[in-house]
Amino acid sequence: MRGTVGFTIGGTERSLGPGEYAEVPNGVVHDWWQVGDEEARVVVEVTPGDRFAEIARTMVGLAHDGKVTRRGGPSLLQLAVIMREYHDVFVMASPPPWVQRLLFAAFTPAGHLMGLRASYPKYLESADIVEPAAEALALLDEHGRLRRNTDARP
Repeated sequence: MRGTVGFTIGGTERSLGPGEYAEVPNGVVHDWWQVGDEEARVVVEVTPGDRFAEIARTMVGLAHDGKVTRRGGPSLLQLAVIMREYHDVFVMASPPPWVQRLLFAAFTPAGHLMGLRASYPKYLESADIVEPAAEALALLDEHGRLRRNTDARP
């Protein structure tokens, strides 16, 4: 909607601006970030999205409350608890998934003993991840799916 966003999808890097879109097939390694000084505003559609929204709200909430490391991620124990619960919707690119499963299986019980949870009600109800603004809603079709701009790069 505004600004520029860089993407890596399956090892291919590119930038997208207003009106452009990218699709990430299920299971493809990807990353995205803001490019330049102008704030980027994007519409992200995740299908199915309910559990992904939970993990996103949890991560934003933890960051907002300062419960992250210097690199901006949750502690290893918190990450283990989250990733073990949400393995069906989110897998980190590194280390390999089989290593993640072993590590998170080992660390999750300790995280639970420390009172850590995969999600927290206060974050799931938080307004830090805003619902779509009117300008974003205008980009959706009658079924709530993102309209495809025929002039945009696929």
